[in-house]
Amino acid sequence: MTKKAIFAFLPGQEKEEKMASIYKRGNIWYLSAYVNGRRVRKRVARSKKLSELARQEIEVKIAKGDLGWEELEDPSFDDVKEKYLQYVEGNTRPTTFVRYKETLQHFTDFLRSNGSGSPRVSHISFETIENYKQERIKTLRPSTVNVELKALRIFYNFVIKCQCARENPANKVTFYREAEKKPTFLKKEEIDHLLKNSNGLYPILYTFLKTGLRKSELINLRWDDLDFQRKCATVESKKSWHTKTGKSRQIPLDDDLLNVLRKLPRTSEYIFLNTNGRKYDYHLNERVKKLEECIGIRNLTLHTLRHTFISHLVMSGVDLVTVKELAGHSDIKTTMRYAHLAPEHLRKSIGKLPY
Repeated sequence: MTKKAIFAFLPGQEKEEKMASIYKRGNIWYLSAYVNGRRVRKRVARSKKLSELARQEIEVKIAKGDLGWEELEDPSFDDVKEKYLQYVEGNTRPTTFVRYKETLQHFTDFLRSNGSGSPRVSHISFETIENYKQERIKTLRPSTVNVELKALRIFYNFVIKCQCARENPANKVTFYREAEKKPTFLKKEEIDHLLKNSNGLYPILYTFLKTGLRKSELINLRWDDLDFQRKCATVESKKSWHTKTGKSRQIPLDDDLLNVLRKLPRTSEYIFLNTNGRKYDYHLNERVKKLEECIGIRNLTLHTLRHTFISHLVMSGVDLVTVKELAGHSDIKTTMRYAHLAPEHLRKSIGKLPY
């Protein structure tokens, strides 16, 4: 990719006496100027007065030689998108790559549906992303739209690092306010009912309930990660898989869980295998969904089991800092979502004051 000015060139036009000029296209005023013998164009404002002031300022900077436009590239959105996806694929987890790829594809479809095709990255403005936000909220939840806006912010941070833009237009877009959801968890009697009717999933369900592992952590757990002597499991990134936080942690295993794990056959490097003898994938979600329908426990998902582990720790009086470490939360704010479950524990803490 060769170096270009940050703004689209206007070929075939001869140099005018003025170093810069303004013109109007639709409701927007643009500025065109000569930089190092080449003519470039910039979107300025809706106001002619502001555009004229910008023209005068640009002419002063050109005369001083400190405009700096020539230091930036201005590739098409499609070109820099492909470069970004290559970077993400090599530096993030597969699930993160898929999420960012899908978001950028949705944004690409939006640009094309509005006749923009693949514009230069410098031509995508706050208004473009705000319009995309308004379009997506018609069919998606606020939380989902916010995830996409965050992905676009990260994308444009990459664009800036590559010296293809100076500002991040997504930074100016306001996220939707989300209603705080309290985690859903199983009660003791529901846990007993689930384990008694596990339909061949007992070792997996029991491990989820005893460790609070994320799905990706459990299906990627290997025999080498278990230490039966020290009674713990190590969750850490591998060559083919990365933890959510990028950090490793150790989880204590009690004797009951260790006995369950000892009985599993060791026919693979992975501990938990599907009926075909292979590592689990998305089909595990389908099996749990069918189990939910059969035994009548509402909102039963693999993540519900993780919520159950964390919730019962809090309700048993375990301090939130310890819960944070066991759950592998990167931020204590995430753990605080469960704080409402420990009112009695908090009340007993007040009783320990010496006065």
